[in-house]
Amino acid sequence: MVWPYLTPKVVTLPSGQDADDSNTAEKILEVKTAHSEGQPYIVLTDQSIHLYDEPSNAAIASHKRSKTSIDKYGANVSFKRNHDDNLLVIQTDKDFLLIYAILKPMNTNSDSELLTVYHQNSNNLLQNGLVAEKQAQFFQAAEVERPIWKFQLRFRLFLKISHGIVDFEPLNQFELLLITNHGVQLLDLSGDDNKTVDLKLGEDVKVTKIIHSPWNPDLFYFTLNNGKTTFMIKDKDTFTSIVDPEAFENVDLASINDSFKLVVGLIGDKLVYYNYEIKQIIKEKDFAEYGKVRKLQWSKSGNALCVLFEKGNWLLLSTFGGVTFNSKEHDYHSDWLGNIQDLDITANATQLFLTNGEEIFSIQLIKSTYLENQINHSIRRPILMSGPLLHIYTGYEMNSSSLNKPTTWNTIKIPLEHYYQLPNITNVSISQDAKFLAVSNKRALLIYYFVDNEWSFYVNDFNADLEIEHITWFEGVNLLLLTNKSKFNSELVIFDFRRFSSKDNFNSDAIIFKYDFDTDIKLLNSYGKDIVVYTTNNKFYHFKIETVGASFKIDLIRILALDKIFKENDNFRSIIKVKSDDDENNDLLLLNNGEVIFLKYKDSNYFEKFLLLDKIEYIYKINDEEYYLYNGESVLLIKNLSELLKTRDPSKSILKISVEKYPILLILEKGLLIKMENSLVQKKTIEINNFTSKNSIFLHDLIRFELQTHDEATVFEKYSKYKNFQYSLELLLYQTIVNDQNLTKLSKLIKINPIFELNVVSKCLRKIEVKYWSRLFNQLKLTPQDLLDSSIEKNNSIFWEDEDDIQDGNGENANYYKITDETQIISIFKLIFENAKNDDELWETGFELIRFLKLLDPSLRLLQKGLDEVKKST
Repeated sequence: MVWPYLTPKVVTLPSGQDADDSNTAEKILEVKTAHSEGQPYIVLTDQSIHLYDEPSNAAIASHKRSKTSIDKYGANVSFKRNHDDNLLVIQTDKDFLLIYAILKPMNTNSDSELLTVYHQNSNNLLQNGLVAEKQAQFFQAAEVERPIWKFQLRFRLFLKISHGIVDFEPLNQFELLLITNHGVQLLDLSGDDNKTVDLKLGEDVKVTKIIHSPWNPDLFYFTLNNGKTTFMIKDKDTFTSIVDPEAFENVDLASINDSFKLVVGLIGDKLVYYNYEIKQIIKEKDFAEYGKVRKLQWSKSGNALCVLFEKGNWLLLSTFGGVTFNSKEHDYHSDWLGNIQDLDITANATQLFLTNGEEIFSIQLIKSTYLENQINHSIRRPILMSGPLLHIYTGYEMNSSSLNKPTTWNTIKIPLEHYYQLPNITNVSISQDAKFLAVSNKRALLIYYFVDNEWSFYVNDFNADLEIEHITWFEGVNLLLLTNKSKFNSELVIFDFRRFSSKDNFNSDAIIFKYDFDTDIKLLNSYGKDIVVYTTNNKFYHFKIETVGASFKIDLIRILALDKIFKENDNFRSIIKVKSDDDENNDLLLLNNGEVIFLKYKDSNYFEKFLLLDKIEYIYKINDEEYYLYNGESVLLIKNLSELLKTRDPSKSILKISVEKYPILLILEKGLLIKMENSLVQKKTIEINNFTSKNSIFLHDLIRFELQTHDEATVFEKYSKYKNFQYSLELLLYQTIVNDQNLTKLSKLIKINPIFELNVVSKCLRKIEVKYWSRLFNQLKLTPQDLLDSSIEKNNSIFWEDEDDIQDGNGENANYYKITDETQIISIFKLIFENAKNDDELWETGFELIRFLKLLDPSLRLLQKGLDEVKKST
């Protein structure tokens, strides 16, 4: 998941003399990011093409066409780039295709290519010359302070398409897949080996649109003129159909998510999720409220989907439809919020580029790194990352009353000298005692020690190869778990930081354990004393760490083979050992391609496989029986895994909590959900993007759920110690009364503690309309007089010196102290209104007291007497 972190930077087109000295304003048509990191993003206008360096947003190569060229060959309309990012093809409004090559730094000294260019000072077409770049800018002080490598833009040739262009797709190896009104062709742009392609679609069936997987160069999805669709795999010059979905038809727009085997398409007013591996529609999302969709675009990992609408508004969605940002939610006008013509997201989902036709907006994104490699410890202690800034959630141990304060996030900025050596961060993890922060990319490991506020690099003297895949901290002690991929094998490495000194960089002396695997590691996880590893050859490894005095005992407990259960290209995100303290029980939970799979261990590496849930983005283990998950719409809290496995009935074992904003954390002990949202504010000429966490209580939903299967005494004993227990009972009572639901079990729960009953009922009365009061009193079998008597008892009990006489406010001596004198009631009424002039809350309480007195004395005699006393004092 990703969110806009700051308000955007405005990127303009490079200035300079036009090719023919004209000053015609250019209209920006499209922005396209690269398929791989380190490559430039491209901006197309109706007259020119520009390459921009992504970190600095500096124009590094440009080619503006002459007026003669535009008159003859047509103005630019759209363009596409291939997976290798070395070829781009522009379509004009006169059915020409302009072929450009992007020469990478290592190739920019070659003058031997046959090139076709326009000379900068004339309208002549040069066949064997080099393009004279119109504009090239180099920022000496880029954000990351690294050199901007100069990519060169070269015009190769133009193609006149005489039979009309339907669609086209530039491919690797300088090939072009071309769809015309006469059929399908595969063109060799570096020679003349052009072929007609037979897609074997049947008579009179033609392709209307090509949807190419952004990350798999061989996967294609075609829409057809009969409303149907087909998936095909390209092998050299042959296309083979793999899926012909019958239910997925009449698709207007679509985008492929190769990571999750999904194609998301717009059918009517619905966004439809189709899994092309299992050949099923798995989800539909209503888009009628947003308007007509113009574009769909996935990030490389499949964790974020960008949606652009015809009206210029846009959305950011998580994998299965959770909204992380909606530009329509903000109540002021800004060009980047509501007037967008095109957008695209970078491969690593760190930046979003938008254009309104006149300017380009570069938005820095903030994201979490734990979705692709889900480790229990990292999910419990989330860290959000944006460039060198790391935002660490610290509210887990804080009191509930403090959780809405900004101090729940601790922001750490990696110093420039370190970030220069550690770009493209892939993993972050903080230790349980919050003393150590580990940060890594593929090639480097950096430790921040909070005690000394110092950074330390890992000096890799142990192994020449370093390609870090996973990092996490072992719960309870400061051991750092790391998986590393080398040329010959992969390894699990454990560092001991109990006696760490941040004065110097650290090396292999901190390593206390290393285990070599004969293949790559897919997943790592830990819980309690267990460490589990899952490898690419589908083997499961179970390690156990135990403390022995000041030392550790680390054992390999078991190796199990799962090679007959899963495919090599499956999208594994998490592996969990179900029973933490039972070494003989090898039952597993795996999150694979959005599906939660339960593997029941039998014997001799034999497992039974069960599908528990689907469309899941992440899973977290609370304990052996309790887990929480997110499916793009709701948080699913599994309260009893054993019961779910036994009955297969989710209604008795899974609590569904609906959420509007993306949840990053559930704290069961506090009954809280932590969600993230953007709040945009415009002050004069300044826009401020407040990115904050919001807390919502779900304890009342949990109590309602538990009352279905447990008695009131059990629920009270289990949850009464929670800080939000009374408030949750109040919410639950409010919802039950307003929705006219059965109150029997809830009433018994509230009455277990008389003090709770008084607080819950009285506060609920303050919030509901008077018309619901009679229903509440009738179902609780209370009268207003009973409630008033209880309140007076409680208020007077604070003056009693002998607490034993109180007997929880319900003892024999309590009746002796009851005060029902009208004079005292009127005195309270008068006191409230005399002091309510400068106190809005007290003023509101006074009016609630009036409502209460109306029910207590329907004759209104007591109320009138109180009002008379107030008038006398004023």
